[in-house]
Amino acid sequence: MKKILFTLFILVFAIFFILNFSGCSKLKVSNLSANKHLKEGNKFYVQEKFKKASDEYEKALEMNPELKVAYLYLGTSYSSLYKPGKQTDRNKEYGEKAIKYLHLAEEFQPDNDDVVIALGNMYDKLGNFEEAEKYFLKILEKSKDDPKAYYTLANFYAQNQKFKKAEEMYKKRIELDPENSTAYYFLASYLQNYRAWDKAIDAHRKRIICMTNPALLEYYKKIDEIRSGIQRVSDIEKYIRNVEKNKAIPAEQKKELLASKKEELKKYPSLKEAMKQIEDIQKELDALMAQEEQKMINLSPEEKMKLAEAYYSLGVVYWNKSYQTPVEEAILPKVEREAAIKSGFKVLEMAIKLAPEYPNPYSYMGLLWREMTKINKAKSSEYIAKNKEFNKKFKDIYIKKRKKEAYKKQLEELEKQ
Repeated sequence: MKKILFTLFILVFAIFFILNFSGCSKLKVSNLSANKHLKEGNKFYVQEKFKKASDEYEKALEMNPELKVAYLYLGTSYSSLYKPGKQTDRNKEYGEKAIKYLHLAEEFQPDNDDVVIALGNMYDKLGNFEEAEKYFLKILEKSKDDPKAYYTLANFYAQNQKFKKAEEMYKKRIELDPENSTAYYFLASYLQNYRAWDKAIDAHRKRIICMTNPALLEYYKKIDEIRSGIQRVSDIEKYIRNVEKNKAIPAEQKKELLASKKEELKKYPSLKEAMKQIEDIQKELDALMAQEEQKMINLSPEEKMKLAEAYYSLGVVYWNKSYQTPVEEAILPKVEREAAIKSGFKVLEMAIKLAPEYPNPYSYMGLLWREMTKINKAKSSEYIAKNKEFNKKFKDIYIKKRKKEAYKKQLEELEKQ
């Protein structure tokens, strides 16, 4: 009897287990298969085989539509397959599917930054600037303290030729932490890419100030305020000229508009006065920076090297200003070109003083001497000789550095053995 009861108990338990097994969503065969396809999709995704990945993700979602993570990967797979400007039915389908699945991902994961960025990127690919901007701005709204959000938006604006907005994003990043030298480096790099040489020079100089004495940034703040005033005066004067030419504006209204703007002009100094103010502030700043440079001799080798790299980066911009600007006097007057070259010599000499075994500055010293031939052709042979001299120094120091690194590596290998 006991044996029969025990057998019945085992049978009831088995039936109960089977019923529960089939009712548990995690253990359903379809869900297990969905997870298998998801895993296969991920494998292809990592290998950048996006067509195969999308096929696997679609199979996974057919078996388990609640597999939230698959929507983002499926959307980005189709986004990767989509080629902007390609006019084929298949490419159009890729674009439509990318948007469809990314919006589904957004429904499931509205707070996922990766989903928002993916949608921004996809709308950007489709040429829908307004919709793309909306999504990139969402990232900024959610992450106002995250530098990456500003750089993401700046890159988006730059790619869409919205250069003023891109520059604003770099500057807003700086506002988060005005004494962060890296933020100025990113701004300078952006400005260099678009040949805004003078702005890039300012950004590099601010970077060096942050690395030495951030309190001196106040001087640049004053200079920037005066420059902003100069720009405002220029805008007002342009407005006045346009109003004066416009015959459609009634005489009385024109008189009021002109009087208002002319009154506003009185708040600002003349261009000559403003330039003199900038010159005086710059002289004071240069004197203080000269004092800071005297102190640099006491810095650690690591600190000296970082500053040497910063001065070198500034020297490269001065060279670019001369090298990439046509020789026509109207475009870049000889006096201004010579000033840029001499400023380049000065900062590169500082880089060499801080790190004599750093080869890069020697190379650009040589390039600057070649630029001097644009200033005085009569001395071309003298300048070319200087160019060759610094090229040789660069080569010698570079080879010495490589040998030193190779020797160090050999010692490390011997120590391991």
